[in-house]
Order: sequence, then C-alpha cells, then structure tokens
Amino acid sequence: MHDTDSETAKWKRRERSLAAGLVLWALFVSAYVTLYPEQAATWLTTRSSLVVAGTIMVSIGLFGGICDSAMALAARWVEPDDEEDLTSVPWDEE
Repeated sequence: MHDTDSETAKWKRRERSLAAGLVLWALFVSAYVTLYPEQAATWLTTRSSLVVAGTIMVSIGLFGGICDSAMALAARWVEPDDEEDLTSVPWDEE
C-alpha cells in the first residue's frame, strides 16, 4: 500500500466520482420514470431481478466513470502538473 498524498487524493477523487455518478444516475432514473412511467413499469416487471440489478449496477458504474473522467480533467485543468509550462506559447519564442 502506498500512503502518499497523491494516492490518497486519487482515492478521494474516485469516491467523489462514485457519489456524483450515483446522484446523476438517480436524477436520470427519476426523470425517466417521471416522463415514461408505463414504459419503466413494464421494463421492471418483464425482466428478471438479476437483469434489473445488473443493469442498475452497470449504469451506476458508467455514470461514476464519466464523473471520474470529468473530475480528472477538471483537476488537471485547474491544477496542472509542475512539469507543464502553460504560460509559454510556441509562437512567442524568440
């Protein structure tokens, strides 16, 4: 186990991403059930419980992955690596 600050920050970001993915998933499902209640009820009753549970778990994972990618991109944009020099541009070299 690595107990470095970067490792801790990575896992904290993953936890936040999963939480954000769960919230987005809940919003998506509630919007779908609100807009199409008959279709949602039909889908739930005609599928086996294993298919429903698997679909829920996979979709939460997908939303969490999307949130993780977005948060990683935002973190890199807000706090770039020290090696990157974002102040210089190629056309400004003399």
